[in-house]
Amino acid sequence: MSFDQMEMKNPSELTDEEKLYGMLAHVLTLLGFVTGFAQFLVPILFYMIYKDKSKFVAYHALQSLFFQLAGIALAVIAVILSLLTFGLGFFIFIPAVFLLMVIYPIMVGLKAYNGEWSEYYYVGGMARKQLNLPEPIDPFNDPSKDTF
Repeated sequence: MSFDQMEMKNPSELTDEEKLYGMLAHVLTLLGFVTGFAQFLVPILFYMIYKDKSKFVAYHALQSLFFQLAGIALAVIAVILSLLTFGLGFFIFIPAVFLLMVIYPIMVGLKAYNGEWSEYYYVGGMARKQLNLPEPIDPFNDPSKDTF
């Protein structure tokens, strides 16, 4: 079955395996702080293995990869800002990027484990568009629920 023929499953229709691997695609990127390269390797492997099996796992793996690439770009910007502020920015920007790269994957990974099609801000939409998935329904911006 091709990727386009697969349906987006509701959380109750997802298997435990899909939820687990969706979570691991995010959380195992933290190995990159130890190995230096796993943050890219894990999402790429999960995407390559599950791209024809599960839209859910492929989606989470791809957006995890995009988030890691964005994190590297943020780290480079943080280093440049630290140099421009004569090291003062090191104490502000580097810890902020580090916390973002540690806490955010855990949060999105837990949502994936609950079967949610959650996405990272800014880069999650890139994964959705790459996989031709529909726009998510935003309950806070749903015009059918306007009370005016």
